[in-house]
Amino acid sequence: MTKARDRRAQRVAFLKQRLEQFYGPLLAARREIGARSELRVKVQQALDDPPAVGGVDTHVRAVDADVDDENQTFREIIMPRYREMISIFRDKMWLAEPAT
Repeated sequence: MTKARDRRAQRVAFLKQRLEQFYGPLLAARREIGARSELRVKVQQALDDPPAVGGVDTHVRAVDADVDDENQTFREIIMPRYREMISIFRDKMWLAEPAT
């Protein structure tokens, strides 16, 4: 009975480690990237609508500012998160299920 209980405890500890160190961080990074991507699409749709007030020059400046902001977000946030995901996968691959 003690051996079976110890094996079960080791299995549970391994599953916990798998979730905390591999799947959890990967899922969190993926969700963050997904949320930022959804926001980017919404902002782009809002900018694609013709300007109601302020004229074309204001609209062009808003689009330029959005492009600059998206480029900065991509460089400073999204790409580092993708790199972090690759690093987690590489460093903790032994925790992954075979199907992964």
